[in-house]
Amino acid sequence: MSDKLEKDLKGYYRDIKKALAWNKKSETVMMKEIRAGVASYLTDHPDAAIDDVITYVGKPSEIADGYYGNKTGREIEQELKWGNKVIRYLIIGVLIAVAIYVLMLITSQVVVYCISRGYIEAESVIVISEADYPLLHETI
Repeated sequence: MSDKLEKDLKGYYRDIKKALAWNKKSETVMMKEIRAGVASYLTDHPDAAIDDVITYVGKPSEIADGYYGNKTGREIEQELKWGNKVIRYLIIGVLIAVAIYVLMLITSQVVVYCISRGYIEAESVIVISEADYPLLHETI
């Protein structure tokens, strides 16, 4: 196989993955089957170009249409719900992290305000510094 064909096949596989981006599990199974089919075709046709492979296997959009065309609306809906759940949990995680960060900032500002107004004596506030815990800032 030539370097050009190998490079073209990588781009072809990437385009197929983009077309099948809804469900990683299905994408993995499909890509194994497609790669096996391409390898078999190239064994029988060693001088084939990328256009020959695309004609034999199909365009990425045709492959995706064939895959999703064989699915019921319910199956596609389940795949979309799974993807939406991942996105939803990711967003919730980011929001929780931001909320914790904001809470820490507010708390530190309240302590500074209380010290400046004399509500809390500065000596009663515990401050963790680098000198107290040098291992906190040690690099590996």
